[in-house]
Amino acid sequence: MNTDEFRPNFEDELVTGRPDQAIATVQSLPYFVGRSGKIANTAALSMHLVMISPGTIARPHYHQHDETGIYVLTGAVKIRDGEHLEKVSINQAGDFLYIPPGMLQTAQNWSATRAARAIVAQNAPQEQENVMPYTIATTPTED
Repeated sequence: MNTDEFRPNFEDELVTGRPDQAIATVQSLPYFVGRSGKIANTAALSMHLVMISPGTIARPHYHQHDETGIYVLTGAVKIRDGEHLEKVSINQAGDFLYIPPGMLQTAQNWSATRAARAIVAQNAPQEQENVMPYTIATTPTED
């Protein structure tokens, strides 16, 4: 790596914020937008807090061009993926997840009594523009 190409940025400023209102999403989950192109003028990053109420199942969807990183803060979430959402994983507080672009997925709060919370980051400044709903022949069950 040539260090002459990289220099500190002394022009821009740190942007701090605390989201206080959720937005509606394609996934049917409340997103509290932390940083995005609209809010912080980011060029290639968006980051949100998602809260999943007890028993709630997200609408099946995929992210058209975006890689997604998730960190589960509290609770446990069942993630389904695959062509028919047949693959299942249970992710708990402290788990990091990576979801590649185009991967069909849905999430369900694994608890009937406690909300799950996670930080979601994507390599795009858009909040929802690249999220595509997807309809499959059968809806995932709560097994």
